[in-house]
Order: sequence, then structure tokens, then C-alpha cells
Amino acid sequence: MPALCESVYAALATDDLLAAGFARLLLLTDAAALPALGDQASAWSYYQRNWRPGRPHPEAWPQHYATALATVRAAVNA
Repeated sequence: MPALCESVYAALATDDLLAAGFARLLLLTDAAALPALGDQASAWSYYQRNWRPGRPHPEAWPQHYATALATVRAAVNA
């Protein structure tokens, strides 16, 4: 692996801004639009398709989604 790639991978572990930037770039690779706020089922599909979790936990998704949705709505209303 080239030195630059190694540096980026190492930085991703500690640099939240860099990680957020790469996360945004990943979402841009999906031709589908972001799911509508509140569409939990479509958000689960979007999550699985883009993040490809090794061992997904669908039983935990409703609570995690509710927390994320509340955070986004609070930020929009701030």
C-alpha cells in the first residue's frame, strides 16, 4: 500500500473531520437519493448498501435510527 494511503488510513482512526468527509464521499457514490426522514426501512436498506456492515444488527436499528433522526431534527430546528 502506498505511503499516502497508509497515512490516510491511520488518520481516519483519529480525525473525525476527515472521517466525516470520506463518509460523505461514500454516500455520493450511491445513485439513489437519501431516504426521506422517518423512512426507517429505506434508511436500513441504504445503510446496508453503502456501509456494508460485516455483521449487521437489524434488531438494534430502530433505536439507533430514532436517535439519529432526533439528532437531525434537533439540528434542523436549531
